[in-house]
Amino acid sequence: MFKYKILALLFIAVSTQGLTNDLSIAQCKALASKNKFLHDTYNASKALNTRGLREYKKGHLKKARNYFYCAQLLSPNYALAHYNYASTLALLDQKTVSDPCYNHTLENMEKHLVRSIQLDPGRRKRLKNDSDFDNIRDSYFYKYVTFDIKLEKISDLFYKVGTWHAQTIGVFPVAKLIFENESNVLLKTYKFDALSQTSVWSKGIPAIYSIDGNTLSIEFKNNKLDSLSGEIRFIIKKNVLLDIEISTDKFGIFKGYQDDCNA
Repeated sequence: MFKYKILALLFIAVSTQGLTNDLSIAQCKALASKNKFLHDTYNASKALNTRGLREYKKGHLKKARNYFYCAQLLSPNYALAHYNYASTLALLDQKTVSDPCYNHTLENMEKHLVRSIQLDPGRRKRLKNDSDFDNIRDSYFYKYVTFDIKLEKISDLFYKVGTWHAQTIGVFPVAKLIFENESNVLLKTYKFDALSQTSVWSKGIPAIYSIDGNTLSIEFKNNKLDSLSGEIRFIIKKNVLLDIEISTDKFGIFKGYQDDCNA
C-alpha cells in the first residue's frame, strides 16, 4: 500500500507541475507507468518517444519535449530520443541564435544533438535536412557538427565558415582571415588611426592558402609580407567535430567566431 501511495504522489507531481526539464528518473518512470507503457526501460523509452511524436505532430511542443526528455533519461543511449528532444528545444526557443551568450536552452540543445550523432552518425545527415533546426543553420556549432571530417575536405569547411577571427583578450580584435574559396584567402587587420581617433579594418591583403594535414600555409600575392603558417587543431569528441583552432605565431589563435561572450 505504501508503494502505491508514493506512486500516486508522483502522478500528482507530474500532472500538476506540467512537466519540466528537471523531471527525475522516478517521475519519468511514473509517467511511463501512468500511460500504461511497458516496464522494461528500453521499451518504455520507445513508447515515450512515440507518444512524444504524436504530441509533436499535433503541435503540442511542450508536451512532446517532456516525453522525449523522459525517453532519453530512461535510456541514455537512445539516439532518436536525444535528437527529438533537441528538435523541440530548437522550436520552443527561437532566440537561440540571436542570443548565444549564456543561453541554457542553446547549450542543452547542442549537448543532445552531439550525443545523438555520437550514438548514430546517420543523425548528421538527418540534421542537414531538418527544418526544425533552421534557426541555428547559420551558427558555427551547426556548421561543425554537420561536417563529416572523415569524408569532407577541411578547405570546404573553411570556406563554409568564411571568416575566422583572431581571439584576443580585451575589446578589439587583432586580425581576421576571410576564406573566399578553396584557394584564396584575405587577411584583414584592425588598425587605430591616431589622427581621427578611430579604429577600422584594413582593406585586406589577398593570399593563396593550402592545407597539408594539420598545417595551414598562406602565401601573400603581393610578396611584400612573409608567408603565414598555422597549426590546425581539431576538437573532436567521439567522431563529432566541436571546434577548430588555427594557431599562428604572429596573430595567435584564429577561430570561426569571435568570443564576444567573454569580452
